[in-house]
Amino acid sequence: HNPFLNLAFEAWLFNNRVKQNMLYLWRNEPTIVLGKHQNAWTECHVPEVNAQGVHIVRRKSGGGAVYQDLGNGIFTFVQDRPTCSLDTNFDVLCQAMQSLNIECARSGRNDVLLADGRKISGSAFQKNRVSHVHHGTLLVDVDKDALTRLLNPNKLKLQSKGVSSVRSRVANLVEVSPGVTIDRVNQAIQESFLSRFSSGSSSVLTAELSASDMSGIAAVQQLADQLSDKSWTWGKNPEFSHTMEARFPWGTIEVNLDVAGKEQRIQQCRIFTDALNT
Repeated sequence: HNPFLNLAFEAWLFNNRVKQNMLYLWRNEPTIVLGKHQNAWTECHVPEVNAQGVHIVRRKSGGGAVYQDLGNGIFTFVQDRPTCSLDTNFDVLCQAMQSLNIECARSGRNDVLLADGRKISGSAFQKNRVSHVHHGTLLVDVDKDALTRLLNPNKLKLQSKGVSSVRSRVANLVEVSPGVTIDRVNQAIQESFLSRFSSGSSSVLTAELSASDMSGIAAVQQLADQLSDKSWTWGKNPEFSHTMEARFPWGTIEVNLDVAGKEQRIQQCRIFTDALNT
């Protein structure tokens, strides 16, 4: 459940796939996963994340920030770019949910919503000249308190040039289907995938890989090392301004910090006050 290794293996599949439709099902221990172009300070409460020992990982694809733990299923479709169909992939997911008597539908934001409008899945995408990755999360029994606490930053405004996630109402599948488990959900997705993509004339290979299996691939371990490097996680943050305000008996003070560069260092600090004795 190592997020760096899991994301590295996914990237390796993307870069080295054979011409077949592939489905990769996985989970991470408690982790905040950022989109490639997002600002970590905007998307999560960094001090609280660090205090809780939760990983912060920046993936190679775009999209919004997500909180993941072992109650969150993750799916990855790796396919030929020319023939990839997002409609088909979302049909696989929704049909899997219907097999569990869970009514849902794709939304315009590439999410999957319950009939009451609550979000159970969000997707992001990555592509090169020949391959396409469609990956996303599926909330089964996620710690929603942690999700809300860690993805909601301090109320002080962070003016960022990056992409901000759209905060959506979310639901766990256990709320609408008590007793459902990650294993049962994964089985339903696998069955739906096979019914859509397999045929009598083609063979289907399935495998369960351990962490040692994945890290034993040199290119995967190299990618995992890159993803866990702080220069990748923090050096990709966009430039941003952080404003702090406080009220004292003698007046109000406002501190504005401009943060930029690979080291995310303060480039400029401006202090404003209405105090009389300055």
